[in-house]
Amino acid sequence: FGQGLLLGGGFGMGKGSESITTVRRSNLGFIPYTSLNEFGYFRGAAITTALSKTFSVSGFLSRLNRDGRITNSAIAEDLNSISSFGTSGFHRTYSEMETRKKINETNYGLVLNFKSKVLDGGFIFHQTYFGVPVYRETTPYNQFTFRGDRNNNLGVFLNYTWSNFTFFSEAAKTLNQGKAITIGSLGSLTPKLDASLLYRYFAKDFHSFYSNAVSESTVPQNESGFYWGLKYMLSKKYSMSGYVDLFRFPWLRYRGYASSAGSEWLIRLNYKPSKMIGMFVQAREESKIRNLPAKSNLYQTAIGSKKNFWLNVDYMATKGLNFKTRFQYSTYSLNKSTKGLALIQDVNFDVGRFAFSTRYALFDTDDYDNRQYVYERDVWLAFSFPAYYGVGIRSYAMVQYKASQKIDIWLRWARTSYTDRETIGSGGETIYGNTRNDLKFQARIKL
Repeated sequence: FGQGLLLGGGFGMGKGSESITTVRRSNLGFIPYTSLNEFGYFRGAAITTALSKTFSVSGFLSRLNRDGRITNSAIAEDLNSISSFGTSGFHRTYSEMETRKKINETNYGLVLNFKSKVLDGGFIFHQTYFGVPVYRETTPYNQFTFRGDRNNNLGVFLNYTWSNFTFFSEAAKTLNQGKAITIGSLGSLTPKLDASLLYRYFAKDFHSFYSNAVSESTVPQNESGFYWGLKYMLSKKYSMSGYVDLFRFPWLRYRGYASSAGSEWLIRLNYKPSKMIGMFVQAREESKIRNLPAKSNLYQTAIGSKKNFWLNVDYMATKGLNFKTRFQYSTYSLNKSTKGLALIQDVNFDVGRFAFSTRYALFDTDDYDNRQYVYERDVWLAFSFPAYYGVGIRSYAMVQYKASQKIDIWLRWARTSYTDRETIGSGGETIYGNTRNDLKFQARIKL
């Protein structure tokens, strides 16, 4: 509902090469949860009823058990509290099993919506209640994170369409805590030029657990910023897109123990000489502060700057055979400069009832700051976006077999071989050796 500031569960696109439409959230109402995470959804009942042609009211009630760790509270030895939430979805080791479905969470809310041809607005109330209060260990940066067992939010949203432009907004407040606002516009300035503009402000004590609002941080908190996006069609074969985002963090944040400001920009040039060939070159830079290695009892910070460069070529040899080649390179500067790169080759082809996807990738990075993220094809409803880090080779092969109109079968094998280490992972996930193999099998039967 609204712009996802309070209720926007699921996967929301953030900043990227699609610089226009991703800044706006559509007011879709209740939809099935089909994202990859085993959290961030509701389980219960929801209803929307029309009061008239323009007014409707929606309500929901959710109750489920989430993964998390419960320990003795820091404020009282005889009081239990939630110290962390589990988000991986894995239940493989004793430690992971200890956190399985330990936290009872109840959500309910009410939305009053008005909608006409050009105007869309409404009011939102949402409460989240935890069966055990949340009290995380205090650190310098998290002194304004959520604490307690109940969070109440009120919000209002308003969207307006005029000619080639759309205006959208949402304002919200955590009762007895901070407020948040997001407001923006997008539209066509000329037949070839599209533009978008977004302003956001999230107080350091604003809390929203089901938001997918556009932000620099992973949660809409302790941040303000301006975003400008452009997309221009140079010709039928050439197009260009990009954005500039200026942001500020009023309070401390993770690995940045000072109030600070930062910036990010991206530009992409696309070239599509024919329906069979497409290519692009992209550059991106992000700058924000980072804590320096501690050499005294005082925290010191400096500007960390990361630059990314991509070169990508897609080529369709035949109707069922497609090649994709990509080169990624990055540098990271924080007192010293490090670098990383990846070279990826994909081959995808369809033969009758079979669909094959393969990849062979080489990567070499100096440190984790230069990790290379590359999307991988996966089985139905799964999602693979691993970080290529270190020195090694990444490859995978996947086959999909359409046994009938109602039955589909997937088999996927992935392998990562490192040349710079003798063990992979840590703790219960330690692999003694330099190679990791992953195997997935999935079948879908349509009733």
